[in-house]
Amino acid sequence: MGYSSTAAASYTLEKLGELFRGEARANGIEQWDSSNILPDGGFWEIGRENDDGSITGKTWKPARGKPGFIVPSGSFKINADGTVARFPHTNKAMRVAAEDFMADQMERIHGQPGYRRASRSSPKVGDAFDVVMLNLPAQPDGQMPTNRYWVLAIEDNLDIVMSSIPPGRAQVQAEHFRLTPEEFSEWIHYGRAKFAKNPCGYCPED
Repeated sequence: MGYSSTAAASYTLEKLGELFRGEARANGIEQWDSSNILPDGGFWEIGRENDDGSITGKTWKPARGKPGFIVPSGSFKINADGTVARFPHTNKAMRVAAEDFMADQMERIHGQPGYRRASRSSPKVGDAFDVVMLNLPAQPDGQMPTNRYWVLAIEDNLDIVMSSIPPGRAQVQAEHFRLTPEEFSEWIHYGRAKFAKNPCGYCPED
């Protein structure tokens, strides 16, 4: 018999697995297509079944300075309602994407609307984001390096203009790019960015 859990918890784990494989591939992990790979080359493993339908398990990461060896990195839990209680090696954007996917599947396939969608509201000019740099190697602690970008403008057609320099500063040397609302949603949800802890808005950085 297979592992038993609620459909909601299963959908969340399914999406996290997809995101993990994408990140592992971007990080150059040779076994990126393994079903339980993690972005840094570690892996996750489901534990015993839970009476409440939640999914729990453990995670491992590569041992520093010991190629081919792994060490425990924590435990994870996906609640019976599909929300992520904890999962090492994830960022908030990945958890948001997984929970939104779960909510969509529960409504579309099971006809059960009302599951929590974790996605954020539309951005505002001055909002700051830490963008995960997938083309750079991971840091010693396993975290991916980030660059900060700001919402510079929202155009009449609702396209969102991002800048590497905060609004209110000279933009001559800034890197700019434009996203449609749909592109912005995917950009945020699929682990490419997360809200900065201290968005500066229009305030210059120290």
